[in-house]
Amino acid sequence: MSFRLRSAVRRAICGLFGEEAAARAAALYRRAAVAPQPEPEPLWPDSEHASPAAAFRAYVDERIDEDADSRAADEFFLTEADGSFASADGSVAWAAAAYRGAPYTGLALRAGASVSTPLLTIGNDTTLVCEIAMGAIDVALQVPGVTRDIGRVEVPSLVTVDLSALNGLTGWISMRARTDAVILKWIVARSDRVGLLHGRSNYARRLATESQFFTGVYDHEIYRSRGQSEDAAPFDAPRGGFRPDAERLPDGDAVGALPAADVRSDDNAYVYGVRLLEALVGRSEPDFASRLAALHANGPVRLLSLCSGVAGIERQIIERAGVPAEITLYDINPTLMGRAAATLSPFARVFGVIGDVNEIDPQRFDHPYDVVMCVSGLHHVVELERVLSAAADLLVPGGEFWVVGEQIGRSGNRLWPEVRDAANSAFRALPAELRRNSIDGVTDAALREMDYSSTTFEGIRSEEIEALLSRYFEPVEVYRRNCFLWRTLEPSYFANYDLNVPAHRAAIHGLVAAEYATWRTGGRPTETWAAYRARQSAR
Repeated sequence: MSFRLRSAVRRAICGLFGEEAAARAAALYRRAAVAPQPEPEPLWPDSEHASPAAAFRAYVDERIDEDADSRAADEFFLTEADGSFASADGSVAWAAAAYRGAPYTGLALRAGASVSTPLLTIGNDTTLVCEIAMGAIDVALQVPGVTRDIGRVEVPSLVTVDLSALNGLTGWISMRARTDAVILKWIVARSDRVGLLHGRSNYARRLATESQFFTGVYDHEIYRSRGQSEDAAPFDAPRGGFRPDAERLPDGDAVGALPAADVRSDDNAYVYGVRLLEALVGRSEPDFASRLAALHANGPVRLLSLCSGVAGIERQIIERAGVPAEITLYDINPTLMGRAAATLSPFARVFGVIGDVNEIDPQRFDHPYDVVMCVSGLHHVVELERVLSAAADLLVPGGEFWVVGEQIGRSGNRLWPEVRDAANSAFRALPAELRRNSIDGVTDAALREMDYSSTTFEGIRSEEIEALLSRYFEPVEVYRRNCFLWRTLEPSYFANYDLNVPAHRAAIHGLVAAEYATWRTGGRPTETWAAYRARQSAR
């Protein structure tokens, strides 16, 4: 029914678990986090539940390094495996539960019972996910001497809580049943790992259920057209031993030896770095000028540019295409609209609509367009569904929607969690003079992590853009790049670089090598250039 967030950081409530057993459990966790240790006495000698100390040590030791300051785990998920959690008394057990018309297995707690994670360190991307099938549960972070209340979960509820306000704290996240309760899901992890850990929870039970289900499912008549046999036959197993060739990723010296590493007269640090990255990736953005020329038939090609700004990219595309064109600009800023008209008028007939793109109405236009485009604007748009639907409606059959240089990374103009460590490692390797932040003159030890969407529209829904595009369009050509390079060469650091200085070029070579290695080994890109066709006109 509800989840009440109760001052995650500001209100410290002591004594939520004041009973002696809870204090003894906290002591047990601290001992269990230090290996090797002798097996402590059972915490609940009269209970059927065995002490989880040994399992806790194994759980924590798998996740720590040799540094004495890094003994806490950074994630947790509820599972039936012994020792995955601890209880301060014996009033917990795994039980079947019906929830929303389906059978589940959950952790049942009697009123007053509590359970706790192993020792955890909360990061700036840590998320708590909790789902209960019955009852009400208080959630808290326990650190030595203090309990920080996170909130209450009441049935029926699936709750996701951003714990970044507790960044840097180390303790145990506990759940205390206010009434008899059943926990179905309990995950504490970096936001991008929640789905993985949900899949790992109760893995053996899921696997057995899955195997049993598919043993008979293919006997259904819906699959008979596939021609599968109902008989069984012997089969051979592969012998094993295959070892993929290890790719030798280029280092900074190899990047500097590329033909693209020659500095050009119109280069700046960002342009130079991106050109080197494209040379390594082996692809570049779509040739929008050629695509525009191919759309030219009779009469001028008609374009609509959303969030057009000064329309510099639009001018370049139209000029290179070399075909007659009419372009309608849509922007909220009349000053920029005037500058864009002056920029474009030598190459195209220019129309303009002054307005908020979030309120776009297709009926305001006279005709459909061969191309609707948006240059680095969608990540500022709130009403993405409305804007993308309108863009699809405003295309002629066979027309294209172009997404040019769009930010598709984490909302708020932030780095994806799994990329940040690689980005900061590359950034820290830079000389101090290249890490000087132009905003305040401070030499940064790490890239600053700010959620710009908290006060502006910067990246307000950027991580949703690609999924929403798939609702209205089919891809024709899509190019993605840049996991973190843009953050190291952004305006805050841009002016530090002089491409005439060999050491500065070498620093960019190193950044590009680190960026490529991150991209090549699974890092998520944050920029896209793409051409789409609306579903109703897909060919």
